[in-house]
Amino acid sequence: MSTGDVERSKRPKDIVTDENIKQIHQIGLGLCENSVAQNRRANIGFIASEAVVLMSVIAHAPKRQGN
Repeated sequence: MSTGDVERSKRPKDIVTDENIKQIHQIGLGLCENSVAQNRRANIGFIASEAVVLMSVIAHAPKRQGN
């Protein structure tokens, strides 16, 4: 009997099936993908806001006098 078979034999048969495990795995992958997408959107928003701040600082900087 392989290790996987031993692990399967310890599971409650009516609750945890291979199909349920696959579904749980897919849900977990979906949550990870959503988290990555949210982080990507947050990073883009942060970068965009940093650019706006930088442009504002440049626009309000004292003008240099010619030498």
